[in-house]
Amino acid sequence: MWTDLLASRDLAWRLFIRDLKARHRASILGYLWILLPPLAITGTFLLLQKAKVMNVGELPVPYPLYVITGTTFWQLFADAVQSPLKIVNQSKSMLVKINFPREALILTAAMETLFTFAVRISILAICLLLFHTHPSTLNSNLILLPIAITGILIVGLSIGVLLTPFGVLFQDFSQGIPLALSAWLIATPIAYPASQASGLLSQINQYNPLSSLIDWPRSLILSIDSSSQFFCITITAISIALATIAWGLFRIALPHVISRIGS
Repeated sequence: MWTDLLASRDLAWRLFIRDLKARHRASILGYLWILLPPLAITGTFLLLQKAKVMNVGELPVPYPLYVITGTTFWQLFADAVQSPLKIVNQSKSMLVKINFPREALILTAAMETLFTFAVRISILAICLLLFHTHPSTLNSNLILLPIAITGILIVGLSIGVLLTPFGVLFQDFSQGIPLALSAWLIATPIAYPASQASGLLSQINQYNPLSSLIDWPRSLILSIDSSSQFFCITITAISIALATIAWGLFRIALPHVISRIGS
């Protein structure tokens, strides 16, 4: 597995560049589509808050900044879940005709996810400046941010790789993943502090691994007190084991999937 992973790096880079050039070639807005999902989600929550449909109480930072930060990290997770299936579906003809390390598809999915995240976090950096949150006032623990980002990426990719064989064979999974992510979005404290949730939503937040995975990097960037560091690191460690299992199952399942595609 590790030998194939190392051997697939060059192919993964070539696939990433190919898909990057072709992704928005036939669209009017082009690469602006990278920015539209988090902006749309942020705008929706801001509208709900302005209309007093959702009351989040007092926050230590401006509410728009709180939401755009949480949304940026949520989109990292959502993209990581959906990218493996999208890459495999785009590569069906190549899978049937050419024998190559299948790990290249997973690496391509990771590269695409990190590229879109890099674009979005640059917008977040601009928002920090607009709200006068300068680098000198940021938390000194910001050096831990790559660990938090890695945790979100690994958890998302693990889930995405596990679902990919089913998504290729059954359209129900392809259509159901975005619906499941929409429900998961509401159940995750992105636009509201977890402490403000009550009833069933509060219980869901307690067992939702994304609650810590989103809260910790946001607290690092916005200098907000958080107790999520331990849980985030623990979830990341567990997700590494989950990623290894998902990777092995992917290798076992994909030949059977390819034979079904070819027939």
